[in-house]
Amino acid sequence: MIEPFHHLDAEIARVLDDPRLVEPMRDLTGSEAVSLFTDKLNLKRPREGSEFPWHQDHSYWYAFTPTAAHEIATAILFLDDSDAGNGALHLLAGSHRRGPAPRDPADPTRFLTDPTRLDLSTERTVEAPAGALLVFPALMVHRSAPNTSSRQRRAMLLSFQPAGRPRQRDLEWRPERVEDLP
Repeated sequence: MIEPFHHLDAEIARVLDDPRLVEPMRDLTGSEAVSLFTDKLNLKRPREGSEFPWHQDHSYWYAFTPTAAHEIATAILFLDDSDAGNGALHLLAGSHRRGPAPRDPADPTRFLTDPTRLDLSTERTVEAPAGALLVFPALMVHRSAPNTSSRQRRAMLLSFQPAGRPRQRDLEWRPERVEDLP
């Protein structure tokens, strides 16, 4: 993973203003204007890209901005085809409507979601072609599978917030805040 990465190339930075990206982010954040919170280049290398367990981005954002974490939304722009073999994203449809999910008591970081308290009947595997865009709110419970294939699974993760707020890099990381969550 590389975070942030948009400053590495002017063409990449221009994507942040593309209406095909900005318009869905306006809807998800409930704001007329949006700005970048953070951006990541996620790389799942062939046969090496590991699994990432069930979680909500909300808990990570909460460690930076507890009062605004729920207003951050993420767009994933797939740079490669994504499928079950190369580490597809899995999400729990509708889970974002339930608020912060219970933390996993076995996770020493307290950022992961308790898998024993999830309704997995709504699990969906997101298989997407290169160039596809997936958007979701900070409270969506999701995970990614390991990359067991011989193919790359690369994606740009662009997280937006209502305009006028400080970016993640300008906020203090306070992981102890996550103890306030259920």
